[in-house]
Amino acid sequence: MSGHAGEQATTGSLPGVLLAPASELLGAVLRAALLDTGRVEVLGLVRPEDAAGTTAALLPDVLVLTAGRDADSAPRLLPAVRRAAPATAVLVLTPAADPDTLLAVMSAGAAGCVSLDADVPELEQAVHSVARGEVALSGSRLASVVDRLARPTGGTEARGRASTLTPRELVVLRCLANGATTAEITEALGCSPPTARTHIQNVLGKLGVHSRLEAAAYAEAHGLW
Repeated sequence: MSGHAGEQATTGSLPGVLLAPASELLGAVLRAALLDTGRVEVLGLVRPEDAAGTTAALLPDVLVLTAGRDADSAPRLLPAVRRAAPATAVLVLTPAADPDTLLAVMSAGAAGCVSLDADVPELEQAVHSVARGEVALSGSRLASVVDRLARPTGGTEARGRASTLTPRELVVLRCLANGATTAEITEALGCSPPTARTHIQNVLGKLGVHSRLEAAAYAEAHGLW
């Protein structure tokens, strides 16, 4: 599938979305469905393997990455995307909804995971949720992933990571554990959104986790909230 990055410029009033579908047909369907809602700006289509570079160039609010037949495809690509554009939220569409798949996707840095058979309103809502800094999973799926993530691992070593957090970073961690959005963390810290995002990334880095959900589970597992 050839990329069409930049085919539609975002106005800033709607979340700008870059699509990285597993097939050209799926990309066309997703693009049409999201544009029809009138509540999403589609910035273009790109091959999943080119997602990191194009995301870094366009800096969309949300990258919608579709997992292919290979269940490991999305988790394998996610770290490069997160390094290239840490401020971009990644929403993964996957044909599988089992806890292991969801755990792998969320642990790799996704902000949300939606089934490929989801209807358009659910997909649109997920896009807006992750663009606001929230986690996009259905309640039952979220519970299963949090349960797996919250199982303590690493003992003293894992608990010791929290000792490296500054007082403000501990505030951020507690905010994440309570499901706070970036805007809410900004308000809690009394800082600018870019500074809040920097604090969030520092917390994730010091704890050795890849997503807000993992950070929240860490806080719960070690009594930090």
